[in-house]
Amino acid sequence: MILDIPAFADFSAHIQIPTKDIGLVRFDRLYGTQRWFLRELARGLEDGIHDFVILKGRQLGMTTLMDSFRLFWPQTTAGTQGMFVSNSDENRDHRRDISLEMLYSLPKAYRYPVRINNRYLLAWPPPNSSRLMFDAAGARAQSDLGRSRGVNFLDADEVGLWPSEQDVEALRASLSERNPRRLYLWNGTAKGFNMFYYMWEG
Repeated sequence: MILDIPAFADFSAHIQIPTKDIGLVRFDRLYGTQRWFLRELARGLEDGIHDFVILKGRQLGMTTLMDSFRLFWPQTTAGTQGMFVSNSDENRDHRRDISLEMLYSLPKAYRYPVRINNRYLLAWPPPNSSRLMFDAAGARAQSDLGRSRGVNFLDADEVGLWPSEQDVEALRASLSERNPRRLYLWNGTAKGFNMFYYMWEG
């Protein structure tokens, strides 16, 4: 399984990203930390690893990188059944809005037309036929996160802030164990001794 880093860099270079200090800019210069992560991800995939735990620091550009990657992977991997899970409804909606802003900033040559676009789902028509679902941890008293979804791409955001370990367990139960193109990314910043700490130590 190969991650085409030059193709991803080219894709990202055509995206406009919102920045705190200077407004909208092109995502055409990857930080050293972002390049390092992509190389490690590519190496892991080539070694047959499909499950990654990513410890983020502030101001490393990892959130922006993941915003771009969650648009790149489904559009370049046909039939992706993807899911983005955030730690709260508010953060889910915020990241979804940024994702859409970035998607529509792309030239048409770099994006498929969208078939479905609502609060919980972004889907592309054939021949791509990928889906990207949006959800939040802790949204239900008894977790059924990911149930009946058949997920083969996961972008799990700020896992250290998820309110319940049951959400991780429920989500893991929905993940494909055989799809050769499966990819599961669990990220977060350090928040002390919690389930994300044990996933990282793992």
